[in-house]
Amino acid sequence: MADRLFENTRVASYFLWERTQHSSPLDLWRCVEDVARFLKREDMLRPEDMAVILKLGADDEGYIAFVRHIAYRIYIFTNRDDALANWYAAEWLLGNNEWRQAMAQMAAMIKGS
Repeated sequence: MADRLFENTRVASYFLWERTQHSSPLDLWRCVEDVARFLKREDMLRPEDMAVILKLGADDEGYIAFVRHIAYRIYIFTNRDDALANWYAAEWLLGNNEWRQAMAQMAAMIKGS
C-alpha cells in the first residue's frame, strides 16, 4: 500500500508542479497530501465524486466552495498570492482525469489506514 500511496502522491504532485511551476517538491507533496485529507473528510474517494462537482457548473455554490478549498491549499503551500492563478490551477487540476484518479486513490488509502 505504501508503494501505491507514494506513486499516486508523486503523480498528483507532478501535475500540481506542471500547473504552478513551484520550485519546492516538498511543498507540492505536502499540498497534495492535504488535498487528499480534505477529500477523505468530504468522502470523495472516487474520481467520479469530483467529476460530479465539475458538472455543477462554475456558478454553483457547491462548485465554488469545492474549488476554493483546493485553491486555498495551493496558496498555502506554494505562497503564490495570485488568487486567480490559484483558482485556475485548481480548476485545471480538477479537469485532469489522471490527477483526479491519483487524488481519489490517495484519499481512499488514507481513509483505509
